[in-house]
Amino acid sequence: MEFSRVNSFPAQSAYCEFFSAQFSLGFATVATEGDLQTQRFKKMLNDIRIVIHTAKGDIEATLFPSKAPVTTANFLNLASRKFYDELTFHRVVPRFVIQGGDPLGSGSGGPGYRFENEVHPTLSHLNVGVLAMANAGPNTNGSQFYVTIDSLKQEHVKMLDGSYSIFGQVTKGLDVTTKISQGDKIRSIDVLDSADELFAEQKTRLKEWNKILDQKFGKKLIAAPASQQND
Repeated sequence: MEFSRVNSFPAQSAYCEFFSAQFSLGFATVATEGDLQTQRFKKMLNDIRIVIHTAKGDIEATLFPSKAPVTTANFLNLASRKFYDELTFHRVVPRFVIQGGDPLGSGSGGPGYRFENEVHPTLSHLNVGVLAMANAGPNTNGSQFYVTIDSLKQEHVKMLDGSYSIFGQVTKGLDVTTKISQGDKIRSIDVLDSADELFAEQKTRLKEWNKILDQKFGKKLIAAPASQQND
């Protein structure tokens, strides 16, 4: 499927050819003041560092579980189960974005479940090297993620912020992101810091997700810890 263009913004169209091959572009529901007040009283979770090993080199990033706990838990769970190993960057737009994490390699695949958007007011696409989830509209996140590889115009930042869940930031290897070509593989992802506290907080979701992952992918993935499996 060809990617149409709107207002000359790379890969943007009414079918979310922007970040996903078949999905309708939607807008996330921004957290209310009450939601944010509740978040302030939650125990702050420490940032978690990762390294994405690719065919072109390593990309180091820091994830933000205190600002996007569900999204971060999902990504780290998939990474720890080796879901992303040997998957490709199926979508590459020069001076804009690289996108990967689709087990089908077409932009239409996922882990077998979807979850809600998480939009935090302090996270923005103004930064180069933003790590965020591709989606099919509000609350349809799965396994596909993207990294911005260049500065975006203010109008494009405004369109993206609030519609996609930012959960991390590249800290080293931005030069590697610009070398990625369509079809290049994610060799593996290393998690450098403990995710135990985050996983304990998201225990119920992890059990739900891991049950689906086991049913869909079976022995292709390594087993989840017993604490993250259904009884």
